[in-house]
Amino acid sequence: HIGMMLSVVYAPISNPIIDKMLRRKREGIGCRLIGRGNSLPALMSALKDGESLGIVADHRDDTGVPLPFFGHEKLTTIIPARLALQFDCDLVPTRVERLDGARFRVTFHEPIRPDPSLSSKKDQATQMMGEVNKLFEQWICAQPQQWLCTKRAWAKHLSSGAVASEEGT
Repeated sequence: HIGMMLSVVYAPISNPIIDKMLRRKREGIGCRLIGRGNSLPALMSALKDGESLGIVADHRDDTGVPLPFFGHEKLTTIIPARLALQFDCDLVPTRVERLDGARFRVTFHEPIRPDPSLSSKKDQATQMMGEVNKLFEQWICAQPQQWLCTKRAWAKHLSSGAVASEEGT
């Protein structure tokens, strides 16, 4: 709606009828949808074409890097930061808050910058996504009802039952 070309990574729904319906609704907001599986070439192409990307980064990524999240290691994707570094573009944390009804507030935050003292791009990407996780923690603590956690965030051994039994409760 603001004239910015946007490609968004999404997880296809297993039911093809529901997936088609949701894609049609989502495409109505004017962005290109990229299926999560093998999305990297499409993301790189979008950046080459000057598009912005939307990637949900608060979910556990089983291929990710373990980074602190609420006092525990959470497998976190570093792909957004690696793309920002590779294409020399900003990594802009974006927060979407549900207001009343079907109204939302979208807040674009200051870009996350790489630490220049880190020599490798992977270390810089890891540091950048650690900063993103810290922002997520702040947002979730401020308004926990706004966090939609649709996938287990931590390893199974950190589930509440396992933690309680380890503590002897």
